Amino acid sequence: MDLNNPVITPNARQIVGRFLLNGVEVPFVSFEVDSNSFYSADTFSAELAISALPKSMGLLNWWANQTSIEVQISVGLLSKQAADWETLIIGGVDRWSFNPARYTVSVEGRDYTAKLIDVKTAEKFANQTASQIATTLAKRHGLRPVVVPTKTLAGTIYKIDHVQMKDERSEWDLLSYLAGVEGYQVYVKGKDLHFEPTTKPTPKDINQLKSQLEAVNKKRDQAASKSMALNNQAMDLVTQSDKARAAGNQAQADALLSQASALNQQAGKVQADAHAETDGPKAALEKQIAAGMNYDGTYVIRWVQPNTSHPAQANCSEDLKFERDLTLAKGVTVQIRSWTKGKAFTVSYPQNTAKGITPGQATAKRQVYSIVRSGLTRDAAMKLAQQTHKQITDHEMRMSCSLPGDNILMPSTIVRVEGTASPFDQLYFVDSVRRSFSFDSGYSMSLTAKNHNPNSMILP
Repeated sequence: MDLNNPVITPNARQIVGRFLLNGVEVPFVSFEVDSNSFYSADTFSAELAISALPKSMGLLNWWANQTSIEVQISVGLLSKQAADWETLIIGGVDRWSFNPARYTVSVEGRDYTAKLIDVKTAEKFANQTASQIATTLAKRHGLRPVVVPTKTLAGTIYKIDHVQMKDERSEWDLLSYLAGVEGYQVYVKGKDLHFEPTTKPTPKDINQLKSQLEAVNKKRDQAASKSMALNNQAMDLVTQSDKARAAGNQAQADALLSQASALNQQAGKVQADAHAETDGPKAALEKQIAAGMNYDGTYVIRWVQPNTSHPAQANCSEDLKFERDLTLAKGVTVQIRSWTKGKAFTVSYPQNTAKGITPGQATAKRQVYSIVRSGLTRDAAMKLAQQTHKQITDHEMRMSCSLPGDNILMPSTIVRVEGTASPFDQLYFVDSVRRSFSFDSGYSMSLTAKNHNPNSMILP
């Protein structure tokens, strides 16, 4: 089942924002929250009116004396049936500024990923797995570990030692490295540190897609039957009009002809509306069934091609954009250089010599990416080269758009684009979701995504 309904209908909703400053709810003018892919911290910014703050917080002396300020931002979508509240971010203020002309305070900060980013240490983690290291670091910073256990010991060059060195690295760099090696994703949500397998599309029964396609085709057939019936009625009226005209009843003939014309227009509208509603889903379902792209739990961006009755339509704003990286499309070679037991070696994928610039050329035929990784066997190095090659080449496709704000779309969400009748109809992994909330502009969000999981890149 899709996470959202891509069919847009006229609707009104009540949206409520909640801003907590050191645990105290305070009024706000506006805020923005940028939820990034998992190898970086989520960020926030907000503007607060000094006159609306609690009496103690409305003094510059209070702000100047704070050594740490915690911010929690939540949004609620309220209806008669339910209240959908989502905490968008919990974090600390990195900087604040006072605007005396506007009498406002602006704050900027990051979520609690910053606790790991800002700390460096030369500590060794002897004979520990990646999940054990993640648990240790989470508890050290007062975060609750939400960790899926791993089995492999995080060693460096020699397997005998099984020690993961962290020289001049932040704790977050270490966790990101370990997550990449294990095929995991690491991120902080609220006060929880997540270390778990990467997000993957969830397969669903292809028969469900076929049933959906049958329902779409049935709707098209019903529209075609209704349109045909209206056209037949119009033809009968034309026949009656001809008879009335032959009998000398000009007024009746014109009236009947006018009714026939109206029925013809109605028949055309029935067909056009049916195609506008079903062309995109039909093409997308047929493509998914043919390619086996049957995935559940995705966020749908649906494009409807323009026709004679309406312009192009989509469940996002007019800034929907697609990109393709032609440099990567030319070809990529990945080289892995490693050594084990004192012997160095290099493997390449694809298994031909990496081609650089040759005489008479200004650029290389293929992009060459080199990774140095110690302690790998040739088989392990080749597997890493193949995995990295796929990750790099999958960067070709990107998409971005703006939408009305909701509490569904998150960095862990997989987006499915349909209806463009092009190779851009596929799955995308979210890079960033930027949400904005203000009295003037309401609740909106912008999305950037790519056809590659940003959490699966192994850091060299």
